[in-house]
Amino acid sequence: RTLFRIASISKLFTWTAVMQLVEQGKLDLNTDVNTYLKDVQIPPTFPQPITLT
Repeated sequence: RTLFRIASISKLFTWTAVMQLVEQGKLDLNTDVNTYLKDVQIPPTFPQPITLT
């Protein structure tokens, strides 16, 4: 047992890592996520691409 649930705090760690990649120029929040996904592709069901923002 822990004081914090892992799911609640893992979002913070994930987003911190994402923002560090943005600062390093390795990730763009406005780019279609399919650009970064190698093994899985999200089908184009919406008129605009899915981004991180």
